[in-house]
Amino acid sequence: MKQIEITKKLNIPSSTLKDWSNINHPRHDLFQLLTKLSSDEIKDIQTRPDYIKKSRTHNYHRLLHIINRNTNTNFTLNDIVHAFNATACTQKSDEEKLIIERFFKECDKDDYKKLIAIKGIEKDNLKSIYKDSIAARSLYRGQWDKIFNITSTNEERSYTGDVIYIPKGISIIEKLRANNAH
Repeated sequence: MKQIEITKKLNIPSSTLKDWSNINHPRHDLFQLLTKLSSDEIKDIQTRPDYIKKSRTHNYHRLLHIINRNTNTNFTLNDIVHAFNATACTQKSDEEKLIIERFFKECDKDDYKKLIAIKGIEKDNLKSIYKDSIAARSLYRGQWDKIFNITSTNEERSYTGDVIYIPKGISIIEKLRANNAH
């Protein structure tokens, strides 16, 4: 493939390619590889579900934004994937527990699908982590129970159709607030 095609199809600036074409440049081998690829091979790579398109104007990843919001650490996608590995929630570090809690608290079904598509995390593994996490026992569990098709017969997690039964603790708080409002 010619340098002009590489620039158009892979969004790599021509000045960068010119630098890479120098034999002494550390990325010269990559440059040679790119010039030997055909246009069809590039199209095949770009149609894969794990291909992440580079954009010059927009470098934003919603999942990273959600996980890193208001924290002192800067988590990467690899940290997020590592948090969802097969180990039990009780054996995870505090950072991994934070990632899991934020994911289930603030992410939605689209983020769930993107996480699975990008890194190949197994759905069953995510479901088991969810069941062991704090999120499964919290107020925002309804959407994840529906995503994972979890139905439960106990009082705290039972619902039929569109009617959700409010847990006992929340109903007591609502009654106290109603009595104090008058």
